Amino acid sequence: MDQQEWKKVNDIVDTALEIEGKERISYINEQCGDNEELRYQVTELLKSIEESDTQDFLEGTQAFPAHLAADLSDDKEQPPASSMVGETIDQYQIKKVIGHGGMGSVFLADRADDAYQGKVALKIMRQGMDTPSNIARFERERNILAMLDHPNIARLLDGGLSNHGLPYLVMEYVDGISLFKYCDKNNLSVEQRLNLFKKVCRGVRHAHKNAVIHRDLKPSNILITQDGDVKVLDFGISKLLKSGDFDSTQLQTQTGARMLTYGYAAPEQIEGESVTTSTDAYSLGILLYELLCGVHPFDLDDKGLTEVENIIRQQSPTPPSTKFDQLPKEQQKQLTDRRNTTPKTLTKILNGDIGAITMKALRKEPEKRYRSADNILEDLKRREQSLPVIARKDTVRYKVGKFVRRHKNGIAITAGVLLFTIALSTFYAWKITEERDKAQMEAQKAQQVSSFLTDMFRASDPTFNPKDTVTAATFLERGSERIGQLENQPEIQASLLSIIGQAHSNLGRFNKAKPLIKKSLSLRKNTYGATSFEYAEGISEWGILQRQLGNFSKAESLHRKALKIKKSTVGIHNIETASTLSDLGLVLDQKGKYKEADSLYREALTLEKQILDSEDPQLAELFNNRAGVLSKMGQTEKAEKFFRKALSIWRDNYGEVHPKTSTGYNDLALVLQKQGKIAKADSLFQKNISIDKKLYGDSHPYIAQSYNNMGLLYGQNGQLEKAKPYLENALALRRKILEKNHPRLAESLNNLARLYIEMGNNEEARSLAEEALKIDKENFGEKHPYVAGDLSNLALIEKKTGSYILAEQYLRESLSIFEKALPAGHPKKSGVMLELGAVLTLNNQAIEAIPLVRKSLEIRKETYKEGSWRIAYAQIILGNAFTQTKDYAKSEKFLKQGYQTLKKERGTTSQETKKAREYLFQLYEAWDKPEMAKKYKK
Repeated sequence: MDQQEWKKVNDIVDTALEIEGKERISYINEQCGDNEELRYQVTELLKSIEESDTQDFLEGTQAFPAHLAADLSDDKEQPPASSMVGETIDQYQIKKVIGHGGMGSVFLADRADDAYQGKVALKIMRQGMDTPSNIARFERERNILAMLDHPNIARLLDGGLSNHGLPYLVMEYVDGISLFKYCDKNNLSVEQRLNLFKKVCRGVRHAHKNAVIHRDLKPSNILITQDGDVKVLDFGISKLLKSGDFDSTQLQTQTGARMLTYGYAAPEQIEGESVTTSTDAYSLGILLYELLCGVHPFDLDDKGLTEVENIIRQQSPTPPSTKFDQLPKEQQKQLTDRRNTTPKTLTKILNGDIGAITMKALRKEPEKRYRSADNILEDLKRREQSLPVIARKDTVRYKVGKFVRRHKNGIAITAGVLLFTIALSTFYAWKITEERDKAQMEAQKAQQVSSFLTDMFRASDPTFNPKDTVTAATFLERGSERIGQLENQPEIQASLLSIIGQAHSNLGRFNKAKPLIKKSLSLRKNTYGATSFEYAEGISEWGILQRQLGNFSKAESLHRKALKIKKSTVGIHNIETASTLSDLGLVLDQKGKYKEADSLYREALTLEKQILDSEDPQLAELFNNRAGVLSKMGQTEKAEKFFRKALSIWRDNYGEVHPKTSTGYNDLALVLQKQGKIAKADSLFQKNISIDKKLYGDSHPYIAQSYNNMGLLYGQNGQLEKAKPYLENALALRRKILEKNHPRLAESLNNLARLYIEMGNNEEARSLAEEALKIDKENFGEKHPYVAGDLSNLALIEKKTGSYILAEQYLRESLSIFEKALPAGHPKKSGVMLELGAVLTLNNQAIEAIPLVRKSLEIRKETYKEGSWRIAYAQIILGNAFTQTKDYAKSEKFLKQGYQTLKKERGTTSQETKKAREYLFQLYEAWDKPEMAKKYKK
C-alpha cells in the first residue's frame, strides 16, 4: 500500500470513528463503492482500533493489522529514526536513539536553551502514524502520564509538536540500572531488597489510585539510580480508565490487543481477558519471587509459545523456599552470597510470611490474589509488625482445590492404587500427616469462626458500618452472649471481646464496653503472659477506654505501661510502638500537658516516617493529632500546616468522598475558625457536611456533629441568629438517633444552652444545661471534668440573671472538680478561675478576684503563644477588677493591651472585643476622663 492509498484509508476511518451504527455502514459503503480491497482495509483498521480501545503510545504493532504495519515500515519516503539525531525539537536537542516502538521512537536529548541542565527522554510519533485517531491516543497517553506525579515514577516534563508536526513527549531521563542488577551489584540483603520492592509498589499504587494499570511490569521497566531511588518506567502500554468505569476495589480495562512480556504476564493477559489492578499485582509477585529467590517461578527457557502460555495459565508456581532448595548447591551459594546470607537462612525466610505473600500474589484467579499494589504493601507492613498476614489464609485449601480441579480424571483412576501404596509404605508418615492436617483443620476452623464473628460484630460498629447503628445495641448484646461459646479458644475470645467492647464505646455505651474490654485484657494476660505484646495491646485498649471515661491519670499510667512492654517486645522502631506513643500523647493532650503531648507526637512522627510511606494514611492521623495540640497551644498557623498535610494525604489516598477526608475538612475549618478566618472555615464546614450527607444520609451522628460545629462557628462570631438553627438541628438529630444519656447529646445541650445565654433566653438555657448535667453525671459520675463544665454553664446563666452567689457556688464546685481531675496549669482551670474572678468582681469582691484572675492569666501565658486572644480576654477581666479597686493605671494597662489584641484577633464585632470597649468606657468614667470615655462609648 502506497502513501496515497494509506491516506485514503485513514481519512475514511477517522470520519467513521465519529459516527455509529447504520450511519457508519452507509458512510463506508458510500466512500468505498465497488473497491472491495479499500473496504477490507478500512474495516480491518476500524476493527483493530475499536477492539484495542487503547490509549497506548509506543505500543506493539499487534494493535494494527500486520500487513498495514509492514507496508508502512517499507515506505521509502519515511526517514529512519537515526536521521533525527542532531536535530532540535523546540528546546530539546536529540543526542541518540535509545528505543523503538510501534508508533514512534525514543531519543536521549538535552535542553538546548540552557534553561536548565540535564538529559531527558524524548518520545516522538513516527511519520505516517500521525493520523487524527493516533494523535488522539497520543494525547490520552500524555494525560495518563501527567496524572502520575510520584517520586517512584518517571515524570512527564513537557510535550508539544515537532517541526514536522509530529507529537512528542518529554520524559524524565533515568540514568540507572535495572532492579535485579542493582541488588546483585550491591549485594543487598533480603530486607534491603524488600525496601526497594516496596518503593516499586508505592509507585504502582499511585498509578492504581489514579485509575491507571501498568500491564507490563518487568525488571527492565524498573531502574535504580546511583542514589538508590526507584523509578518505574514505561507506562506506554498502560490503561487509563474512563471515569464512569472507576471502581477503587477493581480497576478494569476492556479486552483488547495483547501487549505483554510473557515472563511477567498474568494468566488473564494470556487468555485475552479483562485486566485489572490485580494483573499488576501478579507481575509484582513474579518480581518479588525473583528478587528474593534469585530464579523465575516458572521454567520457560527453550519452550515454545504454546507451551509457555499453557504454563502461565495452568501451572501453579513452586513455593520459593522449595524452588531454592531444588537448586544446585553451588548456585545456592552464589545467590546467598549476593544477599549477604546463607542458604539455610534464606530458606527459612522464604518459608515464612514472605513466601506466603509471594504465592498469594501469584494465584491464577485474579479474585484470589492481591487486588492491587496497595494490598501487597499492607501485607508487607503486617509482616514487619509481626502481625498475621492476609496471605496465610486458606493457603492449603487453595492448593488442594487447584490440584483437584486440574487432575480430576486422573485422581478418579489412580486413587485406589495410590492409597494402597501409601498404606503399605508410609504408614507412620501418614499418621503424622493426619495429625498435622487435623491441627490445621482446627486452626482453619478457628480462623473461620473468628473471621465470621469479627465481621458480624464489626457490622454493628459505626466506625465500620456507619449506615446501620440503630439496631447496634441489640446486635451487640447477642454477640456478647455468643462469645461464651468460645471458652476453649481464649485467643479468639479475647479478640472478639475487644472488638465488641470498642463498638459499645463508639456508641457511647461505656458501661457496656468496660467489662468486655476488661475481660479481654484478663484473657490476654493469662493466655500470652504479662510481658507479651498481645497483653500490651490489651492494656492500650483499656487505656483508651479510660481516656474516653475521663480517667486521664489512669489512662496515662496504662499507656506508659503498654509502651514499656512494646519497647521490650517489638522494639522502638515499630509501628505499634509509635501508635502507643500517639495514644499517650492524646491523654496528655486531654490533661492539658500540651508540650509533653507535642513531644510524644514528634517522637511518634519520627518513628512512623522511618517505617511508613510519606503518603500513608496512618501518618496523616498523627499529623492531625499533632495539629490539634498545636492549635490548643495557640500555634494555629503551624497547626494549619499539619491539618492541611493530613487532609492532602487522606484526599490522595481515599478521594473526596470519604470519612477521613471529611474529618480533614472539619478539623482544618476549626483551626481557621480560631484564626478568625470565618469565611474560609465556613466553606470547609460546608464541604464537610456535603461529604457526610453523601456518605451517611441526613440522619447520622456525623451530620449532627457537623451541624454542631457550624453553629459554634457562627455563635462565636457573634452571628447568633445564624447559629441557632444549626445548633437546634444538631440537638434534634442527636435526640432522634442517640440514646437518652449519650455524651454527645449532653454536648449539644450545653452548646445550645450557651447560645441561649448569649441571646438572653436564660430559662431555656437553664433547662438544657440541667439536662446535660444529669446525663454527664449518669455517664461519668459526680467528679468528672464534663460535670465541671456543665456547672460552669449553669454559673453563666446565674451570672446573666444577677444571681452572683449561686453562680459563685457553681464555679467553686466546678473548680474543685478540675483541681482534683486535671494537672496544675490546665487551661480548663484557667477558664473557671477567670469566670469566678469576673463573678466576684460583679459582686463587689474584686480584691478576692484579682489573685484568681492573675493565676488564670499566668496559666494562659504558659499555654498559649504571645498575642493569643485568650490571654487578651484574661487581661480585660483583670483590668476590670483593678477598675473596681480604683487602681486605674494598672486597669488601663491591662485593658488597652487586651483590647488591641482582641480587635486584631477576634475583630471589632466579637463579644469579647465589645466587652473590652465597655470596660474601657467604665474605666475612664470612673477615672473622670470623659474625653477618653467618649472614645469607647457604644
